[in-house]
Amino acid sequence: MKGIFMKKNEEIFLVIGKVCEIQDVSPQKYELTVAYDRYSQTEKRMEEARSRIIFQNQEPRQDGKEGIPWAEIARKKRFRIGSVVAALVRFPMGDFEQGNGYRVVYGGVITFPPDENHDYARNAIGGLVTWMKDKISSKGEPYLSMGLYLGKDRQGAMQSTVIQVIDRQMMKRCREALEPKGGIKSYAWFRCGEAYEYLDRELNERSIYTAYDMTKTGTCQKQGR
Repeated sequence: MKGIFMKKNEEIFLVIGKVCEIQDVSPQKYELTVAYDRYSQTEKRMEEARSRIIFQNQEPRQDGKEGIPWAEIARKKRFRIGSVVAALVRFPMGDFEQGNGYRVVYGGVITFPPDENHDYARNAIGGLVTWMKDKISSKGEPYLSMGLYLGKDRQGAMQSTVIQVIDRQMMKRCREALEPKGGIKSYAWFRCGEAYEYLDRELNERSIYTAYDMTKTGTCQKQGR
């Protein structure tokens, strides 16, 4: 899987990787080491790389507010060896060997708001591809539409969204790598732009995201008949 997936700014990146080591150092500190694929400029090929991500509880702020307990939040996720996670990581040394972790999730939507270099919000979206359809737009142009299951919210309600792809090369990549077949479905993360909001037949607000890149992170097989 492509590990260094998105760049928020010069120091903070969205890293996607498989957990290969967990260290519960102290109540204030929790560490994950994740493995992923990264392109080697010297070898001119993809190679396995690893990043050690350190989550630390923040000290109380000078304005009297509580600091964010990043270690406690990560610990409560109950990650295991082999889990695939996505984390926002600051790499102050300029390499990807060790960094400070912030938000970390199994899947869902991570939004980067507009900034001085981006006029619009950017989104990273991870989940299980549940269906895939070839469609034609109102302009007569083909595109690929996919359903993405994101998991359950805090109330236990299932969440999903729709990913569309208009680039023909990426459409081919998605069909080959992610199309559900024989009861096997794929997990993936998508790099997207802003969400397009619409109302479904029941007048519920839904979102569609246009994806420009993706990385497959695993598969699952339906059990039973």
